[in-house]
Amino acid sequence: MKNDKVTIMRHLLYYCVLIAGVTVYSVCADDAQELSIIKHTANEFMLLDPSYDHDNIVVCKFLEGQKSSYIVFVKDHEGNEYVVKQERGKTLKNQFRSLSEVLCAYIANEISIPSHHVRLLPINMAFPGKFITKRLATLHTVVPGSTIRTLLHDEYAKLDLKQPIDNTLPFDKQGFNERTIASMSLHAQLPHIVALDTFIGNKDRNKANLLYDATTDSFYVIDMSLIYDTTENRKSVAQIACEHVGRMIEKHQTFTDKERDALLTYRSVLQNLVKNFPPKRMNELLDGLVIESGLLDSHSYYDSKDVYAFANAYKRAIKQTYIDIKKLIYLLFILINY
Repeated sequence: MKNDKVTIMRHLLYYCVLIAGVTVYSVCADDAQELSIIKHTANEFMLLDPSYDHDNIVVCKFLEGQKSSYIVFVKDHEGNEYVVKQERGKTLKNQFRSLSEVLCAYIANEISIPSHHVRLLPINMAFPGKFITKRLATLHTVVPGSTIRTLLHDEYAKLDLKQPIDNTLPFDKQGFNERTIASMSLHAQLPHIVALDTFIGNKDRNKANLLYDATTDSFYVIDMSLIYDTTENRKSVAQIACEHVGRMIEKHQTFTDKERDALLTYRSVLQNLVKNFPPKRMNELLDGLVIESGLLDSHSYYDSKDVYAFANAYKRAIKQTYIDIKKLIYLLFILINY
């Protein structure tokens, strides 16, 4: 009983601190349903029901060679396959990547971008394939198709949608640039994926986390933990996109018909994201995930002050990115109609 009271007080304190912080929004009773939406994104997660017998879950395979995370494949009693993913690092930065995985998969599915579904495996929750119980992990559905890096002789083998923000790269190779536009013009789904990555600040869309299913002619996105650069002193994905589009306008950049169509779709998807995921809603979703994660519970060994600070850093990045995306939408209008 005492631990329950302590946990409740920590949750109340969390919201009090957030309300007092910068770029933070309150959560009211009407938002309770919103905070729980992520928990029920898909009906595939019956194995997370408290009544489900974990003896029916079979650990199938451990993926070797992963430097930053543990990847374990498991199956339920019906043969449905899942992935258990846990960051190797124990810092709060690593733990927040699990929250990012859930948040971004939710956004992708909300706007009909084919993606896996992801659920949190909270701190102190034991689960087959979860190596370290006292840390966060995530449970992912498995999507069809093959990673782009395995399509050696396919028309999409050289596809490159990555929007890096690495300061060691020449600026013309960073972010959303001419290369990105040419790549996303190759398939109708690709501008949607690029827009999502720009919106969430995903700088790591690579050939290992983009899959193509030839049977359905569909692309699928996975692995979206590296979003909203909150710790490095460098420009965001959206800021770099604005600069590149501004330069394209200045030099009167021309495009093929397919590239122009891709730009129109890219801009339209950004408008949809801005409309449906303003900072207030994004922050509420993040608040719900922080609570669900157990990071603030009495048995968590993470300092609550550090959790508050990390959450607010994400919220500042969310607000700034939202501002930059609205500017980008305006610049794209000029570029497309110049």
